[in-house]
Amino acid sequence: MERYKKIVQNKEIMNDRPLSEITLRKYEHPGGLEKRALVRKICLSIGLLNPGDSRDVIVDILYSIFTKKQLTTEEIINEARVNRGKGKNSSQGTSQSNIRTQLRKLKNIGLIEKNERKYRVREGLALSEAFKKHVREEIIDNILQRVEKLMEEADKRFS
Repeated sequence: MERYKKIVQNKEIMNDRPLSEITLRKYEHPGGLEKRALVRKICLSIGLLNPGDSRDVIVDILYSIFTKKQLTTEEIINEARVNRGKGKNSSQGTSQSNIRTQLRKLKNIGLIEKNERKYRVREGLALSEAFKKHVREEIIDNILQRVEKLMEEADKRFS
């Protein structure tokens, strides 16, 4: 925790940058959704996309990875552009730099990995298994443990 402290005019203050974060949203049961709509709902549910966002190329990136299983960055860019065209969506957000940024987001959250220059769902697992193992266990459970420790510390100090 020492590395997150700052000294300002001889006073010690804590830096409020989180070590990790995730947004979770609960939606209705997904029955009857088309495949792209289902991927969009997944992105909304885990905070990769915000409600009302029109720039949703991350949906097409994840959709491409689910469909083709393993893709290079160039293949993902092409697939995303084709998918956006099929769905009559704007090609906005399909630049190489933006797609690389979105891939980094997906890697950071633990859903995908780069293996031999190709992206795939982490460890080649089913998406639900990758989520349980890498998102829930490594991120969500860890955050909950830290929140509980903060609550316990508050209980000690304020009782």
